[in-house]
Amino acid sequence: MARSRRARSGKALAAVALLAAAAAATVCEAGTTELLALRGSEVQLASETSLHTALDPDGKGFLDANLYLARSRADGEALHTILQSRGLLGDLASVAFFEEEEAYKRLFGRDQGPVLVQRGVEFEYCNATYEARTAQDGKLQDWLNKSLRTSAGWVNFLDVTLDMNWRNGDRLVHVGQLKPGERNTQWRQTYVGHEFALVHPNGTTYDFKITTEEFFRIGQFPSAIGSRQDPTRAQLERLESSEKRRLAQIKVNFTADGYKRIKTPRQLLGDIRRFFNVNRERAFHEDMGGSIHINTWKADSAMVPPSFATKHKWHAWFQPVLEAWAQTQLEPTDLYGIRTYHRGAVLLPHIDRHATHAVSAIINVEQRGVDKDWDLEIFNIQGDAIYSDLQTGQAMLYESAHCVHGRPEPFQGESYTNVFFHYRPLNDPEWFKHVVPGSNGKYAGPAESAVAEADEYDAYDEEGDDYWEEDEEDTADDLVGELHEEL
Repeated sequence: MARSRRARSGKALAAVALLAAAAAATVCEAGTTELLALRGSEVQLASETSLHTALDPDGKGFLDANLYLARSRADGEALHTILQSRGLLGDLASVAFFEEEEAYKRLFGRDQGPVLVQRGVEFEYCNATYEARTAQDGKLQDWLNKSLRTSAGWVNFLDVTLDMNWRNGDRLVHVGQLKPGERNTQWRQTYVGHEFALVHPNGTTYDFKITTEEFFRIGQFPSAIGSRQDPTRAQLERLESSEKRRLAQIKVNFTADGYKRIKTPRQLLGDIRRFFNVNRERAFHEDMGGSIHINTWKADSAMVPPSFATKHKWHAWFQPVLEAWAQTQLEPTDLYGIRTYHRGAVLLPHIDRHATHAVSAIINVEQRGVDKDWDLEIFNIQGDAIYSDLQTGQAMLYESAHCVHGRPEPFQGESYTNVFFHYRPLNDPEWFKHVVPGSNGKYAGPAESAVAEADEYDAYDEEGDDYWEEDEEDTADDLVGELHEEL
C-alpha cells in the first residue's frame, strides 16, 4: 500500500505480542500470563497493558501489522530470524511467543504452532481468525513461505490504461496493463512485502507495497447523486408486475418460513471485518446502470470486493450452515460485497436471480451513526410481510428467489455495511421447477439428466448481479447440530 513508515517511540516494540481485550481475558482467567516479545537481538517483557498500544498505535481497534504468535521461545526466535533476514519486521510483521506454552493451548485450543493473525484482525477475534501451521505443512520455513502468500487487487477509474510493474529492487518488471473500469479489475497472487508500480502514460507512478490482502482504487467512479429523477409511478408499477411474474415461476421452498436470523460464525465474521478494516477507504461508487432497485441518485453505495480466493474461503466456511438450514446439498454461486449504504438509501422490494440465488444470506458487517434501525422487509413463504432489524455480527438466511425483500424506508444513519452470500442446490440451475408432487413445495432434487450433464459451476466466472439482500436467533453451531441430530 502507499503507506508512510511511522516512527515509533523507543519503548514501543517493533515485534510485539498478542493478547489484548477479549482475547487476553481468555487466558487471564487462570492468572495473569505475560508474553515475551522479540526486537532484534533484545528480549523484552511486554506487559498486557502495553500490548494494545504496541499492536495498535493509532487506536483503530485492530492489528496494525501481521502477527506471528508462537507457543514457545524456540519457535518465536526461529520465526523472528527468518522474517528479519527478509526485511519484513516492523510495519509488515511482528513475532511473539508465550512464556507459558499452556497459555497458547488455552487460547487457541491446539497444541501445534505457530499461528498467523493477519493485519486488520480485531483483538476480540484473534483467537478465532488466524492461519495455523499444521503437521502437513512441513518445515517452519515452508509454512512461513505459505503464510506470506496473499492477493492484491486494483481497479482503475482514470480515463487511460496504466502499465503494471512489479518492483524487483531498482528494476521494474512489466507484468501487464490495467484498463479503465470496474469490469477490468485485476487480482494478482503475490507476497507480503512485494511492491508494485502502476505507471500513467504521462509518467506519473502509483506505488504500492503489499502488507496483507489488499484492494487498491486509482481514481474514483463518478457519484450518481443527482443523475436522475425518482422513478415514476408507472415505472414502479412495471417493476412490481415484473417481480410478481418472476415469483410465480418459483415452485420450491426449502424451509417453513423462508428466512432465519442467526449469529454469524466468529471465524467468518472476524475474517470479513479483517478485510474491511484494511480496505474500507478504497471503496468505490457503484455503477448501477439504469437499475432503480437502489436509489443511488440520492444516496451513493460503495463497494470494496475481496479477492476470488477469499470469496471461495468465505463461501466454504458458511456453506455448512446454509445446508443445515435448507436441508439440501448446495453449491456456491455468488458472493457480493462488501457494500456500504449511506444516509437516505432505499432498496425497493424484489426477488433475486432464479438460477443462482436459491439459498442466500446477508451478514451485517458494520453500522455507524445509526439513528434508527433499518428494517429488512421480507415476505415469508406464506406471503406475510415481516420486518426485522439486523445488528452487526448477525446474519439473515433467506430464500432470496422466493421471498420478496427490500428496505423501503430511507436509511437514517451514517453507514450500513453488508456482504451477501448466494448458493443453489448442487448441479441444479433449474431447482425452482423440481418440486415433489403434492408436497406443497418440497424440493425434489435435480433431474437425472441435469446431474448427468452438469459441469462444475464456478461462482467466479460470472459477474455479480444487480440484485441484493436479503424471529428467532440461533447460532450457526445450533443449525449444524440440528442437522446432525435429524440425520
